[in-house]
Amino acid sequence: MTDSVDIFVRVYDPRVDTTGANAGRGMGIYRIQYEILDALRNPIAGTINSYQFDSLPQNSATARYAVVYHDSTNWDNGVFYYWVTNAPFSDTANRYWNTKQHVDRQWWKSPAESIEVAKFKDGSYYVRTKSWDVCRPDTNPPDSELVSVVVANFQPKVNETSPTNGQTGVSIHSHIYIRFSEPMNSNVNLLDAISISPGVSGDWVWLSNTEIDFTPDPAFDKNTTYSVSPSS
Repeated sequence: MTDSVDIFVRVYDPRVDTTGANAGRGMGIYRIQYEILDALRNPIAGTINSYQFDSLPQNSATARYAVVYHDSTNWDNGVFYYWVTNAPFSDTANRYWNTKQHVDRQWWKSPAESIEVAKFKDGSYYVRTKSWDVCRPDTNPPDSELVSVVVANFQPKVNETSPTNGQTGVSIHSHIYIRFSEPMNSNVNLLDAISISPGVSGDWVWLSNTEIDFTPDPAFDKNTTYSVSPSS
C-alpha cells in the first residue's frame, strides 16, 4: 500500500420489521467510522474520521461524498457501500488516508520526504472500520472489521557512515560502519550485497537490523582510496 488511500466499505444492515410494505427491506447504517492502528493494534492518534447520517448537511455538494451507492440487486439484505475516508463536513470533502503524511503536518499538506519524518513509517498497520445502526447508537457497541495492511513508501538510505564520505587519514585497521534509515533484511549476505573497491579481505556483520560493520583482514592498504557501494 502506498501514498493516498481511499477506504471503501461494504456494510450490511437489514431491517428487522417482518410485516408491512418494508418487511425485510434494507436500510443504510446510522454512523460509520475508521481508524488506523499500529502493528500492536494500538490506535494512532489523529487518524479517525467519522460521520452520522442524520447530521449530513442538507442541499450540500459535500454530502454526496459520504454514500457511494446501494446494491439494488441485494436490496433485501440492506447492502450499502461507503467511502469512509471522505469528510462530508469539511471544505476538503474528498479526503483520503495519506500514508505519506508528515509527522508535523496536516494530512493534506506536502508529504514526508523520508521515513524519519513520516507519521506512518513503512511497516504493518491495521485499518479498523466501525458502524452503528439507528437502534441506540450511543449505547450499543458497533460492528467492526479489522484488516491488516502494509505501508511501503520510502526507499532505505544510508544515514550514517564511519569513516565519513571523503575522509582521509583513516587507520588501515579501521572498521567500516554503516547505519540505514530503516530496518533491513538481516538475512542478506553482505559480502554479496556490498562491494569494496579495490577489493580487500575481511567480513561484514550485522550489528542490528539497521547497522552493519566491516572488519578488514588483516588491514587496508596504505595510501589507497577505497569506495563502498551496493553490488550491481
